[in-house]
Amino acid sequence: MPESIKVAIVMTTHNRPDYLRTTLKYLRKSLKGDERIIISDNGSTEEVFNVINEYFKYYSNICIMKHDDIGIAASLKMAIDTCAGYDVIISIDSDILVRKDYIPRMVNAVMNNPTRIITGINATSHPANGKEGEFLTKKTISGMNIAFTWKTYLRHIKHTLVDNMWDWKMCDSVNKAADRFLCFSPSICQHIGDISTIGHSKVDKAADFVMDEEEPKIKITRQEFMDAFRDEEFYNTLTVDDCRELFISSLKGSDDITVDLLKELFNNYGINDNGLFDLIKME
Repeated sequence: MPESIKVAIVMTTHNRPDYLRTTLKYLRKSLKGDERIIISDNGSTEEVFNVINEYFKYYSNICIMKHDDIGIAASLKMAIDTCAGYDVIISIDSDILVRKDYIPRMVNAVMNNPTRIITGINATSHPANGKEGEFLTKKTISGMNIAFTWKTYLRHIKHTLVDNMWDWKMCDSVNKAADRFLCFSPSICQHIGDISTIGHSKVDKAADFVMDEEEPKIKITRQEFMDAFRDEEFYNTLTVDDCRELFISSLKGSDDITVDLLKELFNNYGINDNGLFDLIKME
């Protein structure tokens, strides 16, 4: 992804902190680091902001817009209206699972197709709850998980953000203009919510979503190890494999005497090191 491309990521939230935690966990893996993130919150409890802080405490380019529950459409419009001047705008649900290549692939798709609305989910269709224009069955574009330019926002999206049927109206706008959506196949994101924030249970699902392979094990410095060790919330989320990697990384470069003393300590207390110390010496 070219360095000069300005990317804004917008998200609306309304409670459901557990879904949000999973979404942010995987979104963070997809970021390059200089994207602007705008989170527009619809009157959530403090727990939601604790989750956001958990994942973006040290992310400087983030804007959190707190307001009363004004609805998804108005909340989304409030966030996107701040994105003039950005090359690519990506709208993402707060209950979505994304691949680690999600952001760069969405950005590249928009830059190569600047008049299109891009969706990362090749979802199944589901019956409509009511009639909206000519849409009796929603040929879904997964409205909250799309990418577009500012010009496309003004052309097809902004005027539809007036109620919860906005994504249908966006489809109608695109179809009447004889434009087309561009959909990833296979999907690069997937809904994890069982029910939408507006109450219906027909959440769009991708039938062909494949998650990334296991992430590479973390490599950290000793200072990062000590910071993590002192951060009880972070430490309690570590897996056994994470702990092994932390232990190995923290001792990497230590002299043989230090390693041998620790190995002897393990032996004295009957702790099976499972080859940890051999791995340390091999690093």
